[in-house]
Amino acid sequence: MQIKPRRHLLDIWQAVSRHSIESGEWGWGEWGGLSSAAGAERLLCLMVPATEIAAFWLDDPDIIGSDVRAALKDVGGRTEIPAKPVLILAVFMGTYTAEDERPSFAGGHSIQDLFSERPLTFDLLTREQQRLAEALRLRWEITQRNWSGIVRFGDVGPLEDSLWRTTGQSMESVYFSLPAVSIPFHDLLRRRATDEDLTRTVAVKERLAERSRISSRMTEDDTAIVLHAPGVRLVLQDAGRWDDVQAVYPNAPATERPPSWSFTERVVECMVADPRLCGRPPLHSIELLGSASSLPSDATHLLGKELLEPTSGPDTSLSLAPLSVEAGLARAREVLNRQPGTTMELILGVLAELDSLVRARRDASRGE
Repeated sequence: MQIKPRRHLLDIWQAVSRHSIESGEWGWGEWGGLSSAAGAERLLCLMVPATEIAAFWLDDPDIIGSDVRAALKDVGGRTEIPAKPVLILAVFMGTYTAEDERPSFAGGHSIQDLFSERPLTFDLLTREQQRLAEALRLRWEITQRNWSGIVRFGDVGPLEDSLWRTTGQSMESVYFSLPAVSIPFHDLLRRRATDEDLTRTVAVKERLAERSRISSRMTEDDTAIVLHAPGVRLVLQDAGRWDDVQAVYPNAPATERPPSWSFTERVVECMVADPRLCGRPPLHSIELLGSASSLPSDATHLLGKELLEPTSGPDTSLSLAPLSVEAGLARAREVLNRQPGTTMELILGVLAELDSLVRARRDASRGE
């Protein structure tokens, strides 16, 4: 499945602004303002892309894209869009700040966010908090590595043995398998593991996405719909649920609850993570790299053989063709380790051009 993070993020921005802006002013609505956490999640839907992705920055009116302005038209015009989020944040912080200027809202930090560069760059933590963050980071990494080793043990280990079950209730669900897969996945990314390890983990995530109908079409009366509505209910716990899916699947159970900003905020985090992932070299298998590595030598040999042939003149197509072949071959070698698939495509083009050159020379020698 090919996701389109820019389109999805703009759709979310449009929904947030349409749901929150009343007569040009920010309002929490009938369901809003019930908790600081819910309000923060709604604001994060707007602010995470605006601070993490350059294409979504809102501070300079001259660089705001036309599609961004269209998505935020309820917020205001070109000059209002940069200032409005700052004013909204100021009101939010003022609402949840006590008289002694301390925060008056409940916490709920993300461990990985705590270890990111942002708290250090902007000096957000006190010395005591930094020591606590470092202690948590150490324990988090040890736990990650230990769990990663356990679930990846053997050629076909517990990682592939989905679906996972709860210990006490013996319930099984894709939801329980996701943490089991995500923890080793983040550990492998952190340690810059081999592509073979990452490929194995990605294959499991792809299978879970297929099973839950995230990467495939849901059929009529599909039992996977219960994963999205009402979700998985656990006894004695306040089980979460997916947002209302009736707009997409009319047969889903009806709900009178408001949009889940918690769910939407996590979708935003995923969409923001996608451009970061796309900025990294693509995953490729050892087999693909091996196949791509063997092709340049074949093309180089054929090119060398062709260069031994007499030329027809300085400016003929036959004399200029080897230059084009050499350029394609050089580019193929340049991207071999980063993009072996691209190397294979380039080499196949080079081989086709060399074959055309051989046939053209043969026809010319026959006088055709």
